Amino acid sequence: KEQSRQQVLEKYGPGPHRVEFQVKAAGKKKPGKFLVELAPLSVMPHSVEVFLDMVTSGLWDNTVFYHHSQHSHVVAAAPVNYGTFESKQHHFEALGYNGVSFPEYSETFAHEEYTIGFSGRGPNFYINTINNSNHHGPGGQQQHHVLAEDADPCFAKVVWGKNVIQEMMPKHSKKANPVTWEDFDLTQIVKVRLVTNA
Repeated sequence: KEQSRQQVLEKYGPGPHRVEFQVKAAGKKKPGKFLVELAPLSVMPHSVEVFLDMVTSGLWDNTVFYHHSQHSHVVAAAPVNYGTFESKQHHFEALGYNGVSFPEYSETFAHEEYTIGFSGRGPNFYINTINNSNHHGPGGQQQHHVLAEDADPCFAKVVWGKNVIQEMMPKHSKKANPVTWEDFDLTQIVKVRLVTNA
């Protein structure tokens, strides 16, 4: 954790670190934006470093958020190209971004509504659309973790543009049981960028 804290200070400054998402929901003519603020370096330095490195490498540009009304507790991001749904996993792996090295977690930055967490160790992540502290906190999502008390890392929160997140969550998805990408409600992640490091 200390090594990651030093790396973030060196590469991105002391923060607060903010990241802007430009997204385009299906049926929308213009992209929308929302802003997230990453957790303090004293709390989640390793997860912050991994996420900022992926963002500044452009890995999440032209990917997707996907949502389904039957699983409405999150809006999840997937490393696939929007439109073709071709996997970008090899791009992540080529740059060494396979997720976090350990299941970093802090009770002071829990999975509350509009926070962002890694799915297991990542690199996939999601936006919590309700308070998911029990479901994604310690002891939850055990299929993703080695130890029963581990948790998904929660490392950021949406600070502006929550209405854009709500637009990504239609109440009725196309199919009851999604099988292909077309069965989900999809939003294009047009661009993700670091907007301030001071």
